[in-house]
Amino acid sequence: KGINIEPTQLPECVQLIRNWTGHPLSMAYGCDETFDAAMFVGYHSAAGREGSPMSHTRTTSTTAVKLNGKKFSEFEFYSLACALEGVPSVLLTGDQMRELISNRVAAGLMKQDALDALGTENTDWQSLIYQIAPTFEGNLSLAGRVALGDAGVLPYRVSGGYMSQDGVLKTDHMNRGTVSVNLSPVLLDNHLTVNLNGKGVFSANNWANQSAIGAANRMNPTLPVYDEKGINGYYTWYSPNGSVNTMATMNPVALLYDKTDKSQANRIIGNVQLDYKIHGFEDLRVNVNLGIDYASSDGYSSTPIGSEQSIHSTDQSGSGYRSDYTYTRMDQTLEAYLAYAKDFGKSHFDAMAGYSWQHFYNESTSESKKLSDGSVLSKFQNPKSELFLVSFFGRVNYTYDNRYMLTATVRRDGSSKFQGKNRWGIFPSVALGWNISNEEFLKDNETLTTLKLRLSWGQTGNQAVVGNYDSQATYYKNLMGSYYYFGGNLVYPLTALGYNADLKWETATTWNAGLDFGFLDDRITMGLDVYKREISDLINHIPVPALGNLT
Repeated sequence: KGINIEPTQLPECVQLIRNWTGHPLSMAYGCDETFDAAMFVGYHSAAGREGSPMSHTRTTSTTAVKLNGKKFSEFEFYSLACALEGVPSVLLTGDQMRELISNRVAAGLMKQDALDALGTENTDWQSLIYQIAPTFEGNLSLAGRVALGDAGVLPYRVSGGYMSQDGVLKTDHMNRGTVSVNLSPVLLDNHLTVNLNGKGVFSANNWANQSAIGAANRMNPTLPVYDEKGINGYYTWYSPNGSVNTMATMNPVALLYDKTDKSQANRIIGNVQLDYKIHGFEDLRVNVNLGIDYASSDGYSSTPIGSEQSIHSTDQSGSGYRSDYTYTRMDQTLEAYLAYAKDFGKSHFDAMAGYSWQHFYNESTSESKKLSDGSVLSKFQNPKSELFLVSFFGRVNYTYDNRYMLTATVRRDGSSKFQGKNRWGIFPSVALGWNISNEEFLKDNETLTTLKLRLSWGQTGNQAVVGNYDSQATYYKNLMGSYYYFGGNLVYPLTALGYNADLKWETATTWNAGLDFGFLDDRITMGLDVYKREISDLINHIPVPALGNLT
């Protein structure tokens, strides 16, 4: 908000819109955020308030479907169109270019050859690469409750959506579909509560070649778009010797349509939670939680053999290329615990013991090849990376007469980042509380209504700083450019990476004392804390001097 955008910044605005609509977060949020990126240019453009460099039109409609007088489902449709209009151009037209060069030739500042080299066209290159960018989105949701007889009821909500969006730059397009399911039945005479949530987002993108934006600003407006003698029917700059002039500006239209850049991205998030109060012993609960977050994407970009942009590339030299890439990430969680709570006269007691398992996995690859002979231009494979975290934990709380409180916890955490005996760490804590305001000598005090003393000691572990394999000997396969030929064979050198086999859990030990105050029925509150924290087995990344060995 409050940002002004000048006409010369429109390419950056196009980039902003593209970056947002293709960003993973844009798939997690609704359509309004995507619309805002496009409307941002129109609403906050200094020139837009007068010259409307980007205009937009948005329509919204909502339809509710009722069954037996109750809303059963809801449809929502959004549409948006963005267009570049009335942009004050600082670029010369073909006629203006010819007039300028003619005047300079007449003044003796340029040779006649410069004027003879100009074409006869009046080509507006920007109008050929930009377009009106319509967006359409529809959402459907169904919600209700299903009776399951004596077993209970099943509340549900199911929704789905679809969005189709064009970019302001031609050939830019995205399709996205979403589906969401929420079920929360209460079963077995209210003893079993189930919460099931799932969401899937699926998108397909066609990315425009943004090099066309700069080329449209630099391309000679006296030249035509198409030429039978040019490459693939597009006008092409040639040198006097008949070869393609690789130092010249490329045809913006050819840049858009002679390159293919597509991608797909999918993400599925799911969670199931079960909470069961044991029949006949309702003070004891069993809770199980399962979760998964899976994301994958793949795509490719390519330019055909002999295309102008392939000839301009020093790596391809007209051979054409195709680059493929993939990415996969998966996070899994399992957590289960038993919880018990009971009141005994003035005493309250609750305890909990549980187990947690987490798995994190990711992998990515990319490879570029020449289309002419299949030779590899570049190749990269990020090795599969996995992390496992396992925990056993417990907690006990005891309160007497809402005056004296005791809490004790302990965790035993294990991480696959460490080896052997260093893999596991034990982290206890204990806390005491005294609710002084509930004592007889302060109970009826109307000024000091809350006074509580807290004392605690505890340890926590940290393993986040460490890489997944920093405690193991690993090797890195070198990239192209550092390969060698030995005996006619291509050898892929391996580089040994630094590691520390003695890495262990970083432990933070904290002592804390605190007082909580409340005055005038807690209309005024205040807290005072004093603490001391010590960190042992500190984990840090230290640069290693050259020739100083590995670690």
